[in-house]
Parts: sequence; C-alpha cells; structure tokens
Amino acid sequence: MYLGAIISLISGGAEALNGQTRSALVVALILPPQTQYRWRLWWSKQVPVSDCWRALSGWFSPPISLECLPAEFAGPFARY
Repeated sequence: MYLGAIISLISGGAEALNGQTRSALVVALILPPQTQYRWRLWWSKQVPVSDCWRALSGWFSPPISLECLPAEFAGPFARY
C-alpha cells in the first residue's frame, strides 16, 4: 500500500526527503541506481503527458511545477 509513496519520495531525490532518510530507504529496499533513474524518467516524461495528470493537475493549489515532479507533488502531503 505504501510502496507507491516510497517510490515517489525516493525518485523525488533530495527535494522530497533529506539525504539520510533517502539513503536509508535505498539501502533497505536494495534499489539499484538504474531503477531510481527509470523512476525519475517516468515522473519527468510520462506522468506530465498522461490523461490522468492532465485531468487531476488542476486540483492542486498552488499548481505543481512539472519540472519538480515528484518532489513538489509530495509537498502538500508533507505536513500530514
């Protein structure tokens, strides 16, 4: 259930998690650099052009910058 959130945070890099927490997750989940690269590529290239993103992106206030996905996407949820 939480794997999607973890993937999003790790792919967000330093903006979404502090370095120590991100490193601990990468080690605990045994994530190769190639996998992290693919996740970042997916967030930056495929998500912004998806029908789902186009339909739902207007719901965020303030709007989410496409250049900062997924880190900026996690921002509104960080306070919870």
